[in-house]
Amino acid sequence: MSVAAAIRKGAVAAALTLLATCWSHAMDRSEKSPGGDRITRHADERDGLHAPSDAAVHLEEIETFLEGFLGPSAGVLHEIVSDEVHLDVIVFGPTADRDTWTFVTSGMSDRAMNVPDGLEPPEAYQYAELVITLPGDWFPRVGEGLPPDEAFAQPGKYWPIRVLKQLARLPHLYDSWIWLGHTFAEEGTPPEPYDPTTKLAGALLISPLGWPPDRTTLVTADGTQIEFMAVFPLYPDELDYKLNKGLKPLVDALSGAGVDDTVRPDRPSSIINKGLRGLLRKVLPWSS
Repeated sequence: MSVAAAIRKGAVAAALTLLATCWSHAMDRSEKSPGGDRITRHADERDGLHAPSDAAVHLEEIETFLEGFLGPSAGVLHEIVSDEVHLDVIVFGPTADRDTWTFVTSGMSDRAMNVPDGLEPPEAYQYAELVITLPGDWFPRVGEGLPPDEAFAQPGKYWPIRVLKQLARLPHLYDSWIWLGHTFAEEGTPPEPYDPTTKLAGALLISPLGWPPDRTTLVTADGTQIEFMAVFPLYPDELDYKLNKGLKPLVDALSGAGVDDTVRPDRPSSIINKGLRGLLRKVLPWSS
């Protein structure tokens, strides 16, 4: 399913409605982008690691829930050293029907996020886990298990998982809140790429596009409502476009470019594509 299809189903539209409320409460009013978005800058002033009090609170429930539509998991990447929350990553390998690797955090929902005032009911927005999808040939498939350890050490292979975990830990490091429609940028002006093998340097949170609409939320046995959100990496010009124009124009550009939420480290920028398509329509009116 494309970004455009997700909009038609209301997933992104719902996020836009939500953000109109949450940004007015959650972000520092002293800094605002030209597009009307509040900007938060995080500065780490903590003294060392803070070990979590709980670990793997919902791991088994999350894995079982996901296996209901993603198929059997290939295994779990267990975190050795944790800070604030213990973040494991559940891995789902390619199948005959789905030529992708899917990585889902488990542990972000061990603690509630600091939901801004005005969102009701707050418990519907306190807990989340993040998802990132990679092409089926990103890692070699060895049987039905996890990729071999050496595959993660290959140049350009681990950075999406690192970004996934960084974003999942972020609200707990800074007692903040992240949700659908939020964007994030690496440090620097322009932002530094995530890895030397790509120019992608930021991310947008969206609903997982290939998932059944009724499978993006899990209510656990203890009543915790967990929202699954996909990490979609962005280029610096896409981040700038969002800051200057707003979220909806960026979503429209991504939809027009026909992208999905599978990470493509060398995909064309949706902003460049939009300009080229406009030029083609002028010189070749029959082009789409």
